[in-house]
Amino acid sequence: MIKNNQFEGRIIIENIPAKNSEDLRHLIEGFCHRAYLRDPLDRLIKIKKPKVGVLEIITTENQLAAKLAKKIKEVFKKITEKISYSASPSDVVYIQMKFK
Repeated sequence: MIKNNQFEGRIIIENIPAKNSEDLRHLIEGFCHRAYLRDPLDRLIKIKKPKVGVLEIITTENQLAAKLAKKIKEVFKKITEKISYSASPSDVVYIQMKFK
């Protein structure tokens, strides 16, 4: 999947305060690493920083992306979240998150 640039989960987080940026990155990497240890198919493909205050997270599994978004919202309370799924038969989940 990684070689073919395929993914099932994409999270875009906007308006990230500078003070939370490093903590957020560590949370994402740690969460995905623990998920990988439980199930080798759950992988973090990449974390991109397209512009200041924005992160784009790409995962191999849609469930991993949904659980990661839930964890981020739980840890950083002031976040809004919008989840959308692609049409069948695709399993891709797109999640937009924004710090208030």
